[in-house]
Amino acid sequence: MNPEEVEAAKKAAQDKLEKEAQGESTLVTKGDMRSLLQDLMAMGIMGSKAPVGTPELKLELTPNELKLDGSKNYLSWSRRAKLILRTKGVEHCVQETFIEPADRTSVDWRVWNTTNSVVAAWLMNSISPSISRMIEAIASAPTIWKTLSNMYSGAGNVMMMVEVQSKVGELKQGEKTVQE
Repeated sequence: MNPEEVEAAKKAAQDKLEKEAQGESTLVTKGDMRSLLQDLMAMGIMGSKAPVGTPELKLELTPNELKLDGSKNYLSWSRRAKLILRTKGVEHCVQETFIEPADRTSVDWRVWNTTNSVVAAWLMNSISPSISRMIEAIASAPTIWKTLSNMYSGAGNVMMMVEVQSKVGELKQGEKTVQE
């Protein structure tokens, strides 16, 4: 409602209170009701233009056919994942700047929560079950993304170092190990 409409509604409420105080009838006739409904519809408060509850978010993400299976396919998986997220305009949801609003009763928080939940669930469904079990307690999509990146990207990649150490330990030259 614009300021004039708010002022008109206040004046109407004040007039009603004054009539009640003077003992006058404040019954609403069919004509009054019809006029009021038409005014409310014209203002967009009622009818097909009226907002109902929380803005509806319809976000359907295409499944990522390539499941993350560790450092061996992280780069390909992450590129595909970002591309899929970008097609729906939600690539920002895996960045650290995608922060939860403080007011959990606000519309902004509800939209954030819904978007975060969809992206987090999609990420969980885009990785192998063994990796999914390691991160299933993480609720934030950016934290899931950062955790997977830390584990498998190569930069400070603990899992990759373990794999390399294991492979080096298994290396042989003829019948002898590299260490012999």
